[in-house]
Amino acid sequence: MIAAGALAPAAVVASAAEPQGLIRPPRLREGDLVGLVNLSSAASDENIARGVHNLEAQGLRVKPGRHIRAVQGHYGGTIAQRVEDLHAMFDDREVRGIWCVRGGAGASSLLPHVDYAKIR
Repeated sequence: MIAAGALAPAAVVASAAEPQGLIRPPRLREGDLVGLVNLSSAASDENIARGVHNLEAQGLRVKPGRHIRAVQGHYGGTIAQRVEDLHAMFDDREVRGIWCVRGGAGASSLLPHVDYAKIR
């Protein structure tokens, strides 16, 4: 039997051996374009309108994701649709930030499908 403490130093060394620098995006400015996506549960028109209103009230322009109103069961579209919207916002060179209409556990199902190199 291995003592629990015996594994801790190896875990610390492994994480220290792979340092990742923090990437800070530029601060949003008035007039910047923000992509509005839905990565979790389905969003109502009211939720979407509130998100658009709040962003515009901050002086930002809003670009809704293609599938922002999609519904697949409880979720805001299929995994493919939600990932497509996320990737499209990263691909759009005019989009300066991304805002999610809803948050929640549904977004975790996207993790294996996200192109992390694209996001970096």
